[in-house]
Amino acid sequence: MRHTFDETAGFIRGRALSLAYEATKYPATQKVAAAWVRLALAWARQYGQTALVDDLTRIISRIEGEV
Repeated sequence: MRHTFDETAGFIRGRALSLAYEATKYPATQKVAAAWVRLALAWARQYGQTALVDDLTRIISRIEGEV
């Protein structure tokens, strides 16, 4: 089963938001959460998903702001 870019972007956005929550609740997960979101950000840039790039950039800032 192939997924559309919109479906993939939706999954990535939801997972990034979950990771941001977990990083806030469990500070020991911040580094891993930020790394995952950075990889997702690279994917979004590669495939021109500008709205997702904007969202992930904000999410990374939120995660790193919890340090």
